[in-house]
Amino acid sequence: LAPHGEHLDKYARQLHAYARALEMAAPTGLNRGPITRMGLFCIDPVQVEAHTAGDRLLVRLQPVWIEIRRDDATFDAFLEAVLEVIARPLPPKAAPDCPCCTYSNRRRALARRMSHAQHHQP
Repeated sequence: LAPHGEHLDKYARQLHAYARALEMAAPTGLNRGPITRMGLFCIDPVQVEAHTAGDRLLVRLQPVWIEIRRDDATFDAFLEAVLEVIARPLPPKAAPDCPCCTYSNRRRALARRMSHAQHHQP
């Protein structure tokens, strides 16, 4: 199924990052700017049927193009918000139902235990 809603926002940010990287390649890099059009090419399965050979399936696919409008101002605002969090001396308080926060907390706790164990070896 084609992405929609919050998935489109996530993919839009990803496409903006790719566009920015291609337009701002290192001097010896592969510069492909300006990027004037971007979008998602999705292939949705619309029908699956058994093939007469017995062990094969025929899958019919529907290609879908979803145009993503270039919005550098919104992307830059997103990057600023991310940088504000990264620049903090301490991470923000974790939300109890956030899987990324849970992972980060566990990773930090493990790193502290490993560091403590290394400094207290005989």
